[in-house]
Amino acid sequence: MHIKHPKCRSRIITLPGVREGCEQFGMLEFAGKLGIRLQAFYQWQRDGAVPLRRVRQIEAITGVPASRIRPDHFGDAKTVRAALGRGLAA
Repeated sequence: MHIKHPKCRSRIITLPGVREGCEQFGMLEFAGKLGIRLQAFYQWQRDGAVPLRRVRQIEAITGVPASRIRPDHFGDAKTVRAALGRGLAA
């Protein structure tokens, strides 16, 4: 029996960097490249952000800049201040 590798479901996984990685490699292969389980993508989506410890790794694999993946930490000063005001950056 052949199991198809799930591609990114754009309505489900919308986080910048994660979406591109899933589209480039498929969800299972991308998770493997990151050394995580597939369920982590759904947890990150529920949390609304990629964990900071994964940002540079995703950037290296996908080419998506860290400032797009987590603008609240890697964006310009104005973006970071706005995120702090909304309670997104810790």
